[in-house]
Amino acid sequence: MRRESSATSADNLECLVEHQQEQRRSRRFAIKQSAIVRHKDGVSHQLDAETCNASLFGVLLSAPESIPGASEVQVELRLCRDGMQGVLLRGEGKVVRSETGHTGGFRIAVAFDQPLTEKPRQGTAANDSAEEKTPAPLAICNPKVR
Repeated sequence: MRRESSATSADNLECLVEHQQEQRRSRRFAIKQSAIVRHKDGVSHQLDAETCNASLFGVLLSAPESIPGASEVQVELRLCRDGMQGVLLRGEGKVVRSETGHTGGFRIAVAFDQPLTEKPRQGTAANDSAEEKTPAPLAICNPKVR
């Protein structure tokens, strides 16, 4: 009987994990990179943070202060490797969760309205107004794998 009950609980756990995976629109990557979060709480506010994980449609951030749930934010991530100039990614969305972190600070989950996109560099010839309005979605890859 014990064996049967442990198999049942394992099946339940497997179903729960499958259910959680189905809710994601894109693959999540564990990635630690610096991020800048901009939001308005009456006035424009900028917060330095670090990513815990990210996907095309969201990011989990570690930050020294909280941002209220449902706040509209803009997040910028700079993906770089070995000190080389990196790619600047930008996403706009809403805070879906903000909680106290295990070691102090806060963990802030942001869901993006559109896929995370590359932000064009300022002052380059390739920067025309059409590109700035509709940048192509960019897949996040593991910065340690090239």
